[in-house]
Amino acid sequence: GFRATAAHAHQELSARPATMQEKAVGLPGHWRVTRPDGRCFGRLELPPGTDREGPADLAGTEPSAAAGTEEREAGPPADVVAGDGGSGDWKPAAELLEDLDGVLVDGGAVAEYEIDPVSVSRLTDPHTGQSATSNVEGLLMVQEAAADAGVCLLPDGTRVARRHQAE
Repeated sequence: GFRATAAHAHQELSARPATMQEKAVGLPGHWRVTRPDGRCFGRLELPPGTDREGPADLAGTEPSAAAGTEEREAGPPADVVAGDGGSGDWKPAAELLEDLDGVLVDGGAVAEYEIDPVSVSRLTDPHTGQSATSNVEGLLMVQEAAADAGVCLLPDGTRVARRHQAE
């Protein structure tokens, strides 16, 4: 199937930076990541072979707080157009990252930028110690107090259970 990349996703955004509202609802070709604490990030896969060298003023920033084991590259890519001879109206990746206040993660293969967080509700049962966390996007997480066990219910009905077996 077709997987949109930066070259395809920003054709219509080349004339101006994306607004916060556009970033919050999701830009074309991007996907949203929502953390359990409610922080949200937009992500965009950069095409293979994209030059990862960029302007010195955008290089060397702090690692993304959203990234678990991911590290930020030294600088953003210089161009997202991957040799298709296409139109010159697409934004270079360095300019796009600057407009979105983004960083590179996953070894420079993915651009990531922070967007407005979602509301989160947390409740702990004082008798059982069981905690429940939900957010406005429909995620529900239930965590057992004493055990390393829990369940995560996603908005589409997917259920992910986790149990740690004692040795």
